Amino acid sequence: MRERPFLSPRTKALVVAGLAAACGVVAGVVAHYQVDTLHRAGFAAVCVLLIYGAGSLSHAVLTAPQGRS
Repeated sequence: MRERPFLSPRTKALVVAGLAAACGVVAGVVAHYQVDTLHRAGFAAVCVLLIYGAGSLSHAVLTAPQGRS
């Protein structure tokens, strides 16, 4: 059985941020095509929260000090 490739915690966090950003973009596209105003506002809010969270997470990961303690 093959071993899985090692991913650092930093890489894993950036992958999670990328997935969250992708989900945010999908929510934004769905919000654009919604007819009902209430659903449109809900999807738009989800879009903003996911993209903001992904940006905050990636910023925190990329600006964190490197090295082991």
